[in-house]
Amino acid sequence: MKLLANFSLAQKHNRVVNQPLDLCGAESNTVPLEKVLGRMRLSEDVCCLFLAVLLVDLLPESSCGNNPRYEKFLNQHRDEPRSRFHGRYCNTLMGSRGLTKPECKEVNTFIHGSKRQIRAVCAEGGLPSGELRKSRQHFRVTTCTLRGGSTRPPCEYKENISPRYIVIGCEGGWPVHYDESQIVTSL
Repeated sequence: MKLLANFSLAQKHNRVVNQPLDLCGAESNTVPLEKVLGRMRLSEDVCCLFLAVLLVDLLPESSCGNNPRYEKFLNQHRDEPRSRFHGRYCNTLMGSRGLTKPECKEVNTFIHGSKRQIRAVCAEGGLPSGELRKSRQHFRVTTCTLRGGSTRPPCEYKENISPRYIVIGCEGGWPVHYDESQIVTSL
């Protein structure tokens, strides 16, 4: 891959040269990157690594590096924007997300925030809380709690909508676990 940029370089005798610069390797008709940056020498590998990091940063937020635990976390705990099921939110969403088979999951919380906001809790958007991370900001969440004592389908849930700080487990900077046991309303 070549990335070309035009630049001016003052050379001997006050001449200015305007030539394309190939950031991943110089060709015979280009000015080497080393001349532009002075004594700093950059190898082709470093240039290509820089471009790869830049491209990864520009990937859509849905791209998660093929991380199955993160994908499972999103399926189980993210619903943004909050789905509209007219009084049957928990029953419908728990079923559609596969959380009612083979048994009814007793408690599950859905976070109404973007992937980027949730993932930030694993970095600067969160505070350490033991081996987990607590968000610095409130999130709107819906907690679905199983009604009755049986975990056998059919599953009936009640819902509770509230703003709260979320507590999650992270692995390699990716959210992979939502801690249902901690309901944090203040820092």
